Amino acid sequence: MEDFRDYLEAVCQAPRLRGTCGTYVETEVVDRLRISKPEEEFDPFGNFAMDLMVQNVVPEEKPAPEGKPEREEKPKEKIERLPVLEGICKYAAGHVLLVGRPGSGKTTALERLLVQEAEAAREDSTARIPVLIRLRDVRSTVLEQMQQVLQAQGLRLATEKIADLLWAGRFLVLLMG
Repeated sequence: MEDFRDYLEAVCQAPRLRGTCGTYVETEVVDRLRISKPEEEFDPFGNFAMDLMVQNVVPEEKPAPEGKPEREEKPKEKIERLPVLEGICKYAAGHVLLVGRPGSGKTTALERLLVQEAEAAREDSTARIPVLIRLRDVRSTVLEQMQQVLQAQGLRLATEKIADLLWAGRFLVLLMG
């Protein structure tokens, strides 16, 4: 069994993700401001305050009345709105596509999810190991890119082992384009 503790610790302590740059970025619909934030007790998600929402559209199934032929009707849709991280986590068992305008917080949401899942995996050895792949950096296969991300934190795994763990559902792969 692989020991992911050092990798998870590195993810949780990464300066970019911890927000120790000394600035607080307030993102709102109206404006963006950079405000110097005094050093105080560390809040791992303090820099990630955002109002992004996830929307899931599920067609409502309506049974045809007896004796009447079924008409080709457009099904009504049920819209579910959730905070972005809650929505991603809820539907992460499948594939989730996070779409938004430039600057809307997609990268921030994925980075926050990376840290949140890494912290959960530190506490629970059965939790999935989050790996963030920046697609703009990919010059090889996704497995090789995962290997590089893990290796950068001192975890050496063969791509075959990574593939086995991936098929076993041990990784939460976050692709950022």
